[in-house]
Amino acid sequence: MSDYHHTKITVDNVPVDLLLTEDEVKDAAERAIVEAEHVPSNANSAWPVECRNTKCGLLKWIMGKCCDCR
Repeated sequence: MSDYHHTKITVDNVPVDLLLTEDEVKDAAERAIVEAEHVPSNANSAWPVECRNTKCGLLKWIMGKCCDCR
């Protein structure tokens, strides 16, 4: 059995519960970086998508430990 991560999104004003595998989360996070123009840059953002072209890995970048994005 896989470990799942729960999240909730709203689609057409309807809340939807999702269970994602770690691989699905990683794929979606990478997609958010590549398609940064679709991610709102506001207080609800998890990380600064505008600083995505760095020499550090994705995990360091997301955790705020990127040497280019301090």
